[in-house]
Amino acid sequence: MERRESQGTDLTIEERFLRDRIREDAERMPRLQPTDFSHVTRRVAEADAAEAAAIRKGYRFQGTERGFIFESFMRQQIELSNYFGDNAFVFSTTDHDDLKNGVDAVVEFNPHDRRLLIPRFALDVTLAASAKVLKEKVAKIRRGGTVKYFRSEIETDGKGNPSDLTLGRLPFVVIGVDEKMFGNVAKDLYAARTSMDVRDVRTNEVTKNLGIDRQFLANHPLKGLFLDQARAQLLFQGDNPQAAACLRHIEAELEKIKSSPEYQRAKLIGKASPTHRSLTLAA
Repeated sequence: MERRESQGTDLTIEERFLRDRIREDAERMPRLQPTDFSHVTRRVAEADAAEAAAIRKGYRFQGTERGFIFESFMRQQIELSNYFGDNAFVFSTTDHDDLKNGVDAVVEFNPHDRRLLIPRFALDVTLAASAKVLKEKVAKIRRGGTVKYFRSEIETDGKGNPSDLTLGRLPFVVIGVDEKMFGNVAKDLYAARTSMDVRDVRTNEVTKNLGIDRQFLANHPLKGLFLDQARAQLLFQGDNPQAAACLRHIEAELEKIKSSPEYQRAKLIGKASPTHRSLTLAA
């Protein structure tokens, strides 16, 4: 039987645990703001930051608190748990690109040969609460993505610093699950919680706290579900050179896990999920 909070919310204890981890991570690692970037003028950056703040003030999340928790949590965790492979970097976008362009993150792959195209795709993480919302999300795949504020982990400027860039014509990938599966994921992660050292990036202070077992999350069937969703959507966008380049990295990661019991479980879960079928463009 699910344990629920008694103080005016329908979140389970497991979901509340994830919500608290999100808040702690957001305090330690705040999102970059437009004014942190060097490739636009200060005036433009301040205007974009003000616009995003105004949108945020009047913004009403198109879903449930549970959906907000899932999307925020997965945006933070997919890089930490190497869901797209060891050579993938995940950049969390500014509020401006999140609210204006609908992009939660950019996934960037290291091509190892710097003379080659650096593969990147725009990422949206969703907890699909209704068919209407899911249809709107899938429509993004056809439009592609734009990100005004991006900082590369691979590309550098003339001084060797990470390049600040505006990206256009990005392939778009939407990953997600339905609410029922999120409840199961929350239970899994709560059961695997562990005591760990947590370092504050601003103060360098280390404290003990309950956190997520990264290895457990790295081996969770979610990884297989998300890789399958990304693969199908990148195949659909194959006329975009960026999509074709990203697809090679996704397929290489799928090859590594295809015989694992976690991936076999992911395949079974996916067959029973209308959300997963939609996001693999099979529905």
